[in-house]
Amino acid sequence: MPILVFDLPITKWMLLPILCVMTFKITANEVSEVDDAEQNGRTLYIQKGCYSCHGYEGQGGIISGPKIAPNPLPVDVFITRVRWPVADMPAYSGRVLKDKELLDIYRYLQTVPLPPELNMLSE
Repeated sequence: MPILVFDLPITKWMLLPILCVMTFKITANEVSEVDDAEQNGRTLYIQKGCYSCHGYEGQGGIISGPKIAPNPLPVDVFITRVRWPVADMPAYSGRVLKDKELLDIYRYLQTVPLPPELNMLSE
């Protein structure tokens, strides 16, 4: 049975565009928050000195820290390695790097694109 609004019948199909717009608005806000976290993560990555061993894109190096992006470790392993590292990396306690900041850095590392493919043989 249709809903009556101002004595006009409204069917569920007439409400679909409204629901789509509402859903898009929520999604757009969530995307904005993720974008902010990624940007903040990149800023923190540089400010906290991560780049000095892991490179600006997390690519690592021959004599520096290991590659951490793209495709970072699972988040729980990443957090453990940052808080209690196993090699030459200094530990970053919660006083130095808050949990939210660490997660923002992780979100940034997740966004680092794969490098372009090298054509080893050119024709």
